[in-house]
Amino acid sequence: MSNYIVEKIHVSLPQSPYCLLPDNSNADIFYQVLDEFAGHVSKEGTNRFGSIINEFQSSPVYLHSEFDLAPDECLLDLLILGTLWNQYNGRWGKNIEMKAKILNNLYVLRKSNPRIKPFVDRLRGKMSYMMLNPNGGITETNINIAKLEKLCTWLSATNEFNEEVKRIEIWLSFFKKLPERKVDSILWQVLVFASWFKSKAKMNLGAFTFGVNSFLMQHSVLYKNKEDFFFTGRSEVEYHLNMVGASVMNRSMKLNFDETGKKVLLLPSCMAKNNNCKAYDVMHGTVCAHCTKGCSISEASIQMTNNGESAYIVKHSSGFSKSLLRWANQKNVGLIGTACTLNLLAGGYEMKRLNIPAQCIFLDYSGCKKHWACVSRPTSINVGQLASLVGVATKKAV
Repeated sequence: MSNYIVEKIHVSLPQSPYCLLPDNSNADIFYQVLDEFAGHVSKEGTNRFGSIINEFQSSPVYLHSEFDLAPDECLLDLLILGTLWNQYNGRWGKNIEMKAKILNNLYVLRKSNPRIKPFVDRLRGKMSYMMLNPNGGITETNINIAKLEKLCTWLSATNEFNEEVKRIEIWLSFFKKLPERKVDSILWQVLVFASWFKSKAKMNLGAFTFGVNSFLMQHSVLYKNKEDFFFTGRSEVEYHLNMVGASVMNRSMKLNFDETGKKVLLLPSCMAKNNNCKAYDVMHGTVCAHCTKGCSISEASIQMTNNGESAYIVKHSSGFSKSLLRWANQKNVGLIGTACTLNLLAGGYEMKRLNIPAQCIFLDYSGCKKHWACVSRPTSINVGQLASLVGVATKKAV
């Protein structure tokens, strides 16, 4: 595997925690590096965990679950478990179950009552910051099932890791059926693998995340008591984890996606060039009015319609789940989801759980001013990646 030295790539947007645009060009090199590195991670992980993954997929716990996972997805689950443990272990403090219940109830309240959402978000932000101990806690030296359950409770309380928790919990159920000594050995290997990944990912993907650490230096002041504290406060390795995870999910879902007869592109509103975007609602969603020349939403929408496909705008990530429901449990429409690095993997998980043939494309850099106030311009996507996905439908139609 080639090593890409961080210093050799200049990235043009220091305001954004991540940026996929080296030398002010396009993200082609990022996708090349990511594809190669994700393959290396898969090979390394399979050598380490191939036998335990086979055992997991043959177990009654897995066979009776809602999940249908490729081996690489199972490996990704273990990598997520190890990385999140290394980042957040000990954060739960005392009475995490009670804290989680309070915060989860507030989260449900904000989802069910849009009119009071701003008030609930302010309250939840202050309580989350206070109760989930973002700046302290006792780091645990030993990992076991009981402590992993506390970690899952803490992750659930933030409401930023909901899809990841679903997958970790099925592994916990599997581990509970194994001898304790065997579980201890597996978990130790998982942490070693996560540490290996952190080092290698920094070497290969660090050029695209060089802004994370400088952003985090100001984070505790800028985002204190805000409801998105835990979303925006992710570490650099979590960006790398989401990058590799999204690549793994794309590979896993590619065959079903290619077999669909219709493709639909979902675009976030942070790509709009015009602050007074004229997008309008139609029966199936919000569509671009092409009101502004050079707007990335307009260009991507035209690219889709020129190939006989469709594009819709999702006004905020909180509306993404609702936008997916009409495509759940079908095989004829393939969705192309676009999101920032920290949202893309969870979105891929959600689409697979809803049985939606899908692929994902990264936003070139952070663009949502709600979360990233430091970003000074609308974001974009790589048109080459989009063309390669839409091209499947074009070839089939010929």
